[in-house]
Amino acid sequence: MFEHFRTLDDIVRARLSRAWSMENDTAALLGLCARFARDLDVGDLCRGQAEQSRMRADRVQACLVGLGVKLGANGCPATEGIADEGKAAIRRCDDSVVDAAILSTALECAHFQIATYQALAEQAKAIRAKSVAALARGHREQAEQFRDVVMADLPRVTATLAEG
Repeated sequence: MFEHFRTLDDIVRARLSRAWSMENDTAALLGLCARFARDLDVGDLCRGQAEQSRMRADRVQACLVGLGVKLGANGCPATEGIADEGKAAIRRCDDSVVDAAILSTALECAHFQIATYQALAEQAKAIRAKSVAALARGHREQAEQFRDVVMADLPRVTATLAEG
């Protein structure tokens, strides 16, 4: 049922496994967002980030295999929830406002990725898992860049929708 952690190493391995699930969930969700986006820039942004998430998932998977960790059978409840809410928001929106829901969902994904990788980087550093810490720092930086792009695009899309 629930995992029981006895060491920080156990926590790092579990967090890394959940990061793999998180990236797969995010890739699927942003791929869906790209299909429903009306604004070409929003669609391209989501499509590009979905591909980045797939590549990050592959790097996390390679790291897990190197550590001898089984791949995320437990999933990532947080990103499953973000995905469920994002899909529901898309379904509830008229086409004319769907891009606002998509950008909100994308921003939620980015913030959760940043938090996940920040914690993972610090914990991996503490147990001297240098490759895991470096991977987490790099992935956090990519998530921060994505967040910044979404936040820069949000006022444009919001202003356009408010005028419409």
